[in-house]
Amino acid sequence: MNNQPETQEQSLLTARIRAALHDARIKIETLERAKNEPIAVIGIGCRFPGGADDPEKFWKLLHEGVDAIGEIPRNRWDINKFYDPAQATPGKMYFRHGAFLKHIDQFDPHFFGISPREAMSMDPQHRMLLEVSWEALEHASIAPDGLKCSKTGVYVGIGQNDYARLEMHCGDPARITAYSGTGNLFCFAPGRLSYIMGLHGPNMAVDTACSSSLVAVHLACTSLRNGESDLALAGGSHLVISPEISVFLSMTRAVAPDGRCKTFDASANGFGRGEGCGMIVLKRLSDAIAAGDNVLALIRGSAVNHDGPGSGLTVPNEQAQEQVIRQALANAGVEPGLIRYVEAHGTGTSLGDPIEVNALAAALCGKRAPERPLMIGSVKTNVGHLEAAAGITGLIKVVLAMTHEEIPPHLHFKTPNPLIAWDKLPVTVPTKPVPWQKGEEARFAGVSSFGMSGVNAHVVLEDFREKANASIPRHNGAPADTHYHLFTLSAKTTEALRQLAGRYASHLAAHPGLSLEDICLTANKGRSHFSCRLSAVVATARELEELLTAFHLGRADNSLFSGQDVYPSGIITAFGKRTAKNELEDLASAYVQDKNIDWTQFYRDVRARRIHLPSYFFQRERCWVEDPEVAQALARPLCGRRLQLPFSREIRFESVFSPDSPPYMNDHRIFGEVIAPAASHVSMVLSGVKEAFGADACMLEDVLFSQAIILSEGISRTVQLLFTPLENGTFSFQLISANRQEVSGGAVQTGDGAWVLHASGRVRLLKDNGKIRASKMETVDAIKGRLPTNVTDTGFYSELNAAGFGLGPSFQYGESFWKREDEILCRMKSSRTLRHGGNYQLYPGLLDTCFQLLSNFWEVGVKELAKGDDLFVPFSISSLRFYGPPVQGRQLWCRAGIKKQAGATLQDYRNELQLFDETGQVFAEVSDFRFMKANKKTLLISSAKEVDGWLYETVWTKSKPIPRHPPTGSLRWLIFQGKNGLGETLTNLLKKRGDQCITVLPGTKYEATKADTFSINPFQPEDFHRLLREAGTVHGIIHLWSMDITGQTDTLPGCGSTLFLVQALAKTGWTEFPRVWLATRGVKRVDAVPTIPEIAQSPLWGLAGVIRLEHPEIRCVCVDLDPSISPSRPLQEAGEAQALLELILSGTKEEQVAIRQNETCVPRLKRYRPQPHSERLLVHEKATYLITGGLGALGLQTALRLADRGAKNLVLVGRNNASESAQKTIYQLEQKGIHVHLCKADVSREDEISGVLKKIASEMPPLRGIIHAAGIIDDAVIIRQDLDKFTKVMAPKLKGAWNLHTLTRDITLDFFVCFSSTASLFGSPGQGNYAAANAYLDALAHYRQSQGLPGLSINWGPWADAGMAAGLGKREQMRWGDYGMQTIATEKGLDVLECLIAQNSTQVAVCPINWPLFIEQFYRNQAPMFLEDFERTSATKETPTEPQLFKNATQSSIIGKLQEASPSVRRTLLANYVATLVAGILKMKSPDLIKPRQRLFDAGLDSLMAIELRNSLATGLGRTLRSTLIFDYPTIDALVDYLMEELEFEDPTMKTAHPKPQGEASSAPLQETPADLDLDALLSNIDRMSDGDVRKMIVNDKHVG
Repeated sequence: MNNQPETQEQSLLTARIRAALHDARIKIETLERAKNEPIAVIGIGCRFPGGADDPEKFWKLLHEGVDAIGEIPRNRWDINKFYDPAQATPGKMYFRHGAFLKHIDQFDPHFFGISPREAMSMDPQHRMLLEVSWEALEHASIAPDGLKCSKTGVYVGIGQNDYARLEMHCGDPARITAYSGTGNLFCFAPGRLSYIMGLHGPNMAVDTACSSSLVAVHLACTSLRNGESDLALAGGSHLVISPEISVFLSMTRAVAPDGRCKTFDASANGFGRGEGCGMIVLKRLSDAIAAGDNVLALIRGSAVNHDGPGSGLTVPNEQAQEQVIRQALANAGVEPGLIRYVEAHGTGTSLGDPIEVNALAAALCGKRAPERPLMIGSVKTNVGHLEAAAGITGLIKVVLAMTHEEIPPHLHFKTPNPLIAWDKLPVTVPTKPVPWQKGEEARFAGVSSFGMSGVNAHVVLEDFREKANASIPRHNGAPADTHYHLFTLSAKTTEALRQLAGRYASHLAAHPGLSLEDICLTANKGRSHFSCRLSAVVATARELEELLTAFHLGRADNSLFSGQDVYPSGIITAFGKRTAKNELEDLASAYVQDKNIDWTQFYRDVRARRIHLPSYFFQRERCWVEDPEVAQALARPLCGRRLQLPFSREIRFESVFSPDSPPYMNDHRIFGEVIAPAASHVSMVLSGVKEAFGADACMLEDVLFSQAIILSEGISRTVQLLFTPLENGTFSFQLISANRQEVSGGAVQTGDGAWVLHASGRVRLLKDNGKIRASKMETVDAIKGRLPTNVTDTGFYSELNAAGFGLGPSFQYGESFWKREDEILCRMKSSRTLRHGGNYQLYPGLLDTCFQLLSNFWEVGVKELAKGDDLFVPFSISSLRFYGPPVQGRQLWCRAGIKKQAGATLQDYRNELQLFDETGQVFAEVSDFRFMKANKKTLLISSAKEVDGWLYETVWTKSKPIPRHPPTGSLRWLIFQGKNGLGETLTNLLKKRGDQCITVLPGTKYEATKADTFSINPFQPEDFHRLLREAGTVHGIIHLWSMDITGQTDTLPGCGSTLFLVQALAKTGWTEFPRVWLATRGVKRVDAVPTIPEIAQSPLWGLAGVIRLEHPEIRCVCVDLDPSISPSRPLQEAGEAQALLELILSGTKEEQVAIRQNETCVPRLKRYRPQPHSERLLVHEKATYLITGGLGALGLQTALRLADRGAKNLVLVGRNNASESAQKTIYQLEQKGIHVHLCKADVSREDEISGVLKKIASEMPPLRGIIHAAGIIDDAVIIRQDLDKFTKVMAPKLKGAWNLHTLTRDITLDFFVCFSSTASLFGSPGQGNYAAANAYLDALAHYRQSQGLPGLSINWGPWADAGMAAGLGKREQMRWGDYGMQTIATEKGLDVLECLIAQNSTQVAVCPINWPLFIEQFYRNQAPMFLEDFERTSATKETPTEPQLFKNATQSSIIGKLQEASPSVRRTLLANYVATLVAGILKMKSPDLIKPRQRLFDAGLDSLMAIELRNSLATGLGRTLRSTLIFDYPTIDALVDYLMEELEFEDPTMKTAHPKPQGEASSAPLQETPADLDLDALLSNIDRMSDGDVRKMIVNDKHVG
């Protein structure tokens, strides 16, 4: 060992070595610290479902526990085309819900320097990324333009490219453009962002499936820590635009059928698809502190791994998930026990959830105390699974939870997943908001995201505590000598600046505590500065708010500096005293003129801090590549497709309106709501004129805009344009609409709204195309010479939008304006094209711009309107002359003038408009366009009263004196005499006038007791057939048997005998049928005289309505006789018999008559006007409410409504056990604290329903309300009905209602409601039994009211989602839509139910009806007198009253053609006519699709259609045809052969078709097999046969078609 002292050189060397080692140690420690330095989250931008388009709104959604799931928007794809509830169906998806964004087609390309053409080819995921990233930087108070050439990295998770299907992968290479690649490939999403902002840091698109965006965050943090980046933008973007991925996911059964993530719940059955974009701004914590950034949270560590080999490529790996969490904790240097909350991946699968929870427990709960459990949740329960953007969504949720000091609720967690050992794991799921306040200890959380590809990511977050930020200068109030502050704001356009000022004003009003100095620093230093500018020098935040509000509303203020087209020529870097007002005003003035300000120097020693202020106002417009189908749709005329209306003079077009269709619609808003403009209505009429008449030039006269079309989000309306011929070659037109609705099976029909009239007027074609009069238009220079004031488009539209109009680019065609008080001239934007395409005569946006000019003449200025809630909206046009479409390429102008008269109001002004081009050629002229003043509330709720238009009631009135024109000669009558003496008296009266009467008495067997008297068994159908064969033809049939019914539920003697009678009549083969009179006594409550209805006879009235529809040749009439007439008083009876005789002999058109005191009364359907009432149904918590049919969809929805109104005790009665869907609804009720008692009982059995009521009386609060919604259907046309079907359908309605009545009549009830049907009012083909049963319910309500008991029968039309109609097949549902009877949406129907219960009414019909269509299609323009008030006034016609209903053949065009045709072509003409009718009924595109010998039932015809075809043929050919016609002759060839023989065209010059003499044989029917074969049996057998069996029968039996 050398002990000699060191030399000086050795000492210096040692010192240098020690210093080097020290430096190395510091560098190593610095590098180690850098590797683990916390990363600060300093800004957030987001666009999430549920309207969460900024962090504040997203937190509101989370805090309030909002479920943002909804149906797949119509503008994505036709869900009905792809939807099939059966899972794993090839090419289909079994779900139709998810979480979607609105307006994904909207983008502001000009802001980012992108041409609209290029933007159209850009994937909207890319476009959304640009806007959200900009918003994230502004949220961080970083001016984006200040990042040029900086080391700012961009990391974006993105994984699907649905948009490319429209252009790149559409199958048509010709559609690929120069921008298709750069607009759709993943790399260009982050690449374009760096390009536009001039960033030089790393740039990467990441696709690891569901974990993409969290992997992007991990990579960004790594880049920041290793020094590659000084700032980073990280996140993800995801949209669902096309159905292919959804079909793929359906094949894997990964998605929940209801589209909802029920994470950790026992019902978890897959995830729900969602979409959105989230971006965060990241910095190293040390840099953020040094810059004074507003730190929201810290990322302490992160990790990424892969599952490796396992059970399958897409199967999660528990060990890999545990490992990635442990790696992230190690990277963060955080102990597992410190993690308080984990935002789980949580896709909501019964297998995946337990794997994730077990992995979390293994990694984080090893030493966790039970009293400090790990909380877990998933944002997917709110907004669905955002796939590539899922991880960033969860991370943003946790950051917001930390800043708001609350863990938001996790949704849909009701029954814990039994595969998770909850009792053994210290893990809990917060279903309510949980406080998470800052304290001395740091708060830590984790975020997981696991990709389907196997890539897993986990991030550890920590809250940012104030003590860690002590070095940041804090604002402690303005210094004493500071009184004024400089505020600046800018945008790229004046309109964007105005809107941005409005945003700032609203923000300041909502946050009155903000420091003015913080506001000004953030706005000045934390924003980019553009060419449209404003500035102000203010002393308070309140003063600034007022100035910004004034600027937003277009009010000038001298305290505000503003300028546009500012291109600074220099920058101000030296400042004097920054607190002096005059110096600040000099800066403010210079800023809006030509100078920039060096804000870093300006704020070099100011203690203000950055805060969150509103982001930029993007002026978005539609940027979308239309797919070929949409492009084809746009090529169609605006009026839509023309509807086929056989035998109608009316011309009708149909189209669909929604907020996005036609494409311009979303650009026209009033008070924020999308409202179809009046210009669109006019343009639609012009389009219709072109399509219908082939003409351009026309004149519209007396145009009235009666009601606005309001298109709320998610709503579409079927719009129809009707032209009806008038005199002198003119036509009336009407524009009507009804809500459009989807029904099961993919069908679409008009839905929950009555048809509403929106516009009407007259149209007249102009000869010689109007002879356009260019010479009459002054020159533009001459007009401009007298108009001194010039206004730019910006000022003009700013004022209109401030007043409440929201006019987008499609409605801003004005470029420059010259005006004075009584005249205005507008130059249209010459470079403008019809940007949305389409086939227009006059583009609505162009025409609307012309109408906008008239705002110059409003008696209240536009600026004044902005102060209130009133607007002027179009009301009428006296005349509009249109000469033809504008010539492309010419400059367009519009002039408007007005002639005011002294003392006249706006309504009295006369104005005029001319649209012309640079040559002076006029294209359109408007005279006397009138506006009306509308209040905001009135305008927007104009459709709220729509349901009032659905309500109707039956009103009885005394009829006009019956004309007495009794038939002459001796007539034969068939009288079904009852036990009372009326039949005998009536018979004697008829015999006195020389008529022959055949009496039919009820008995036990068939026998002819006398020459003119028969006894038959009412329940034996064959007796009726035999009776008619032996009795022969008669003039009329009078049926009095129903009057003998005395019990309250024994209705079959009346309905059964009538049913068998009609069936027998239908099979007689008679060419002329007797009129059938059905008599009842005291069924109807006709007047105010209190009577007790004979309700057992009432079903006959319902059955009769169906008979009239299916067998109009029988002309069935119901007569209700006076209940006060007693058989014991012969004089009274004789008077009644005489009154009945006079009615029968009168030939009346009435189908329903009541005789009271020997006078006739008739019913008329009238609109029901509800009285004012509370909007909510009054129910009692301490009461019980009973619903029969309570386990059906409609009963359950009714139960939910009662619960919403406060009911706590519900009894649901049903014949069967609750289905799975019913159990879910019941569980939902029970979760609300409702006591739901399920009773399996048959309501038609008195003992069973009595047991239910006894249980209520003994165990529950008092019964206070009953809703009888039970019912079944068993449909069949009259000729195929039987007593079994009647009994089956009658039981729940009839016997059930009577049981409820008798067993509760001593109980005080608030309401007793019967769910009846419109079938009992109008009839319903194929539902004779159902109509009869519901007629009984109607009578029972009157019966109860007569006894002082509550009773209400509601004749419901078809419901959309519940009730009997919802269970019908696609064809039946579409048939109702074709008839004009629209379905009732559940919520609106329940609103009506509440309304009616509050009224003092007995019977009300609820049916949204298009009356013109209903009368035309349902009644074939032969509406009954009952609907007299709704008969179309334009349809002037006479209803035939002769026994042969269709006798006047000269009115039929086909008869005329047949008469004029030669015998050689007559059959071909008739065959084409029949085939056209068949094709129309079957909705085939062409009659050629039906082969002449093809069985029509094989082509899709059903029994109801067969009746419709028979009736159409009878109408067209002017001949009564047998009801079994189509069954007898089921091919076109057979049918035509029969008709040719029946019509007997003997002479080509004949003018009418001569029927065969009655009784003469006709061509034998194809299906008429040997005489002992019953037709009903054959038809029934055919229904049960296979196709093969039917073919064999056809081959083996030549008589069968």
